[in-house]
Amino acid sequence: MKRRGVLAGFGSASVLGLTGCLGDLEDDATGESSNQTDADSGSDGRSDGDGERPEIVDVSYETGIETNKRVSDDPAVSFEETAVHATGRYSTGSACYDDQFHTPRYDTEKDQLQISLTRERNDREECEDLEETTSYRVVVEFDGRLPGSVRVNEDMGGLTEVDRP
Repeated sequence: MKRRGVLAGFGSASVLGLTGCLGDLEDDATGESSNQTDADSGSDGRSDGDGERPEIVDVSYETGIETNKRVSDDPAVSFEETAVHATGRYSTGSACYDDQFHTPRYDTEKDQLQISLTRERNDREECEDLEETTSYRVVVEFDGRLPGSVRVNEDMGGLTEVDRP
């Protein structure tokens, strides 16, 4: 008997929870929700009038590329019609560290693509005291418009913030 009461209570709570979720969907569909973040809300000064948010559809990352970038140089960023490219070179320190690429993310509030390259301690017990560097190329493909700006942050390297032309 108690089991039925618990199940009935669970069913009621589920329906109420689902109703709350559907209410949020209705707000989102009308554009009236107070927590909606729209890249073209006008608050960032970068409205291009199409109402589209940038959507990342593909990311490629390769290391060991030919580049004239030095560790002391900031990363280079370029924009194409549907993609953002970032290239550079950064230090990973000694042989006890490996390069680590983090999946790029799009910050809707800042209308900014954020790319982060860091280093991660590996399992080596003995580390050669050599300066290890990694050259890289990141290409982020978008569906829709490109973000208003790009931030590339290299651990033990450079930092670049570039606005879309």
